[in-house]
Amino acid sequence: MSLKSLLLVEDHLPTRVDLLRAVEGMELELESALRFSRAKEWVAKRHFDFVITELSLAHCVETSEDGIQLAHHVKILWPETQVILLTPDPAAAYERFLGQGLPLPWIVKKPIDPAHLRQVMERSLLLPAAAQNRLNAA
Repeated sequence: MSLKSLLLVEDHLPTRVDLLRAVEGMELELESALRFSRAKEWVAKRHFDFVITELSLAHCVETSEDGIQLAHHVKILWPETQVILLTPDPAAAYERFLGQGLPLPWIVKKPIDPAHLRQVMERSLLLPAAAQNRLNAA
């Protein structure tokens, strides 16, 4: 895999460590954000090949911000960016996306299996965005 860029959006230190271990050894240019607002600033500045984000961050409980809004924001600016959403309940996340008519991101169940996350990242690059959306919608 050639050098790719990753924006990691995670505020929980143990999960951040797990994610960093999961992508260790991959050729990645890594940026990170603890808040959705900071992630949006990064995405406005530049393209990322991957954005990995939580469905919800602890500091955003009082706001309506979540990974779904971030994924939507990313896809508006950079349709080719692969968004990977982390959640303990993938079925509920899919239902929320389908209910809003948004393009589906890749969804990875927590706790994170490093091999599975790497596999999702590698597969996401092989599948064009239009085909991915048709596949996920089926």
